[in-house]
Amino acid sequence: MMDFIYQELAKAGIALSVKELFTRVVSAWDKKNLSGKQLVRELTGSDVYLNYLEKHVARVVRLRTIHSADYDILLTNLYHPLGITSLSPGATEHKVNDGFYIENQHITNIIGIAGQGKSTILRKLFIEQIKNGTKIPFFIELRRTGNDGIIKSLENTLINLGLHPTSQAIDELLFSNKISLMLDGFDEVNSKQKDILLSEILMLNVKYALQVIVTSRPGTTVCNEPSIVNYKVEKLKEKDILAIIEKLNTNNGVIDKEQLPKIKDTIKNNKNLVSV
Repeated sequence: MMDFIYQELAKAGIALSVKELFTRVVSAWDKKNLSGKQLVRELTGSDVYLNYLEKHVARVVRLRTIHSADYDILLTNLYHPLGITSLSPGATEHKVNDGFYIENQHITNIIGIAGQGKSTILRKLFIEQIKNGTKIPFFIELRRTGNDGIIKSLENTLINLGLHPTSQAIDELLFSNKISLMLDGFDEVNSKQKDILLSEILMLNVKYALQVIVTSRPGTTVCNEPSIVNYKVEKLKEKDILAIIEKLNTNNGVIDKEQLPKIKDTIKNNKNLVSV
């Protein structure tokens, strides 16, 4: 199974991109936070590198849809560019496409209603960060953190990769400006957890100048917190929905050839469907 996953990621160019990202990060490291640097050096080792690919990256970029409920599909095989727009006055829409990534020292919040694609966008940003960025991304589903919190979840991720991080090494890794955290599903945790997680997110950014990208539905506390940069997911247009259906069917073949034109006509003739 591991060999299959590696081959799939290699074919998509992700395996090589991870190796190149690790090299960029290590070569750009200064003479500070050397315990953190050692952690990243260990990531470049053969076994840990494969673990990062197969135990972390693969879990982010391989997913299931209603058309593939029984098997995984690589995000790159079904992704259609989605749009996000900053809620700052005068902002213009950005297409989250190949080559688009967000790299800074801020907290970015991607806001979207259920099923609008905010988690998919975060996963696409994860891929593009690996391919183009200078920070190693770590993806955390907040509903899985339980009572551990974000730093402990990062530590558990590193341990699962085969590393043995000390508290000092993790602290220096957070200070290094060489990693980013992508936190999915702020809206999926309960009210008490929301307060705790938001406090930790703010602390991580203020104390470490750590970049954090989070996703949430509208109206949660993270959306209203000062200093957080909010983006909204743009509604899909008719051409987007048709393109997504076409791409899904190209990769899965789940829609009968005779039914596909009928489905497209239904969408074209029913504007109420084009409001996601």
